[in-house]
Amino acid sequence: LILSKNVKPNKIKVLNITPIEKSQNSNSIEKKNQLLFIINFFEENYKGLDFILGLSKFIPKNYKIVIIGRKLSAEKLKEFKSNVINFGYIMGDRLNNLYRTSKILLIPTFCTEAFGRAIIESIMNKTLVISSPNCGANYYFKDKDFIKIVSIKTSLWIKAIKETLQNPYKITDEDVNLVYELFSMQKCKEDFLALIQDILK
Repeated sequence: LILSKNVKPNKIKVLNITPIEKSQNSNSIEKKNQLLFIINFFEENYKGLDFILGLSKFIPKNYKIVIIGRKLSAEKLKEFKSNVINFGYIMGDRLNNLYRTSKILLIPTFCTEAFGRAIIESIMNKTLVISSPNCGANYYFKDKDFIKIVSIKTSLWIKAIKETLQNPYKITDEDVNLVYELFSMQKCKEDFLALIQDILK
């Protein structure tokens, strides 16, 4: 996108923003003994896949870590198959259902990440989050009870998972509304246009 003084903000149309839905109606969904981890094909190194696989050995015996977004090789999963369920790329209702039925979303990102949209999607589906300090979304939610921000050290994550499972915070409709107000399509559009107007002053 190239901007100049001749561009009128009211002529700008914001494209390619995935809208945040108002509510995912997760009140009646039963949580399963599973933790969720999301990875894309090209993100293995910095998203923390190996960290998650190692962590899977220390979660409660009746729990699984569900890994979605990339189908892993049998060789990669060989020593973790009793602790991990792996799906390839999924989307839509099936993805939302995995958010809703999981007890915690795990985001052990190693490198600085501009935002971390999965955090928003998880909260909208009333699922708690444990994240490394490297996601931009933590700036908005660092004082909220629905997310724990934990340095990337296995012992600290084991402790955070145990504490969260033993004493889970219940995400409220007010929490969901807060996320919606911050990150709805309309809010993103308004913020973007305000930024352009400020640039063009």
